[in-house]
Amino acid sequence: MIPHILVQAVFGNLVTFVVMAWCIVKKGPVFVATFKPLGIAIAALLGVFFLGDTLHVGRSVLCSYQALRFHSMFGIEP
Repeated sequence: MIPHILVQAVFGNLVTFVVMAWCIVKKGPVFVATFKPLGIAIAALLGVFFLGDTLHVGRSVLCSYQALRFHSMFGIEP
């Protein structure tokens, strides 16, 4: 079981690094930094759907706030 966890950790970090490096080259560092807080909201929602975690009020408020902030930064209407 430990080798599986290590492979997943290395592969996950490698994919994250490659995607972030590609985004920095294409759009610049501000674009990548914008998605960092949104990743917290996505991780919370995926944890609820796939792992059966409980979504508490504070976490759902944070997810909503970050989604609205993301949309307002890029001028996307919800």
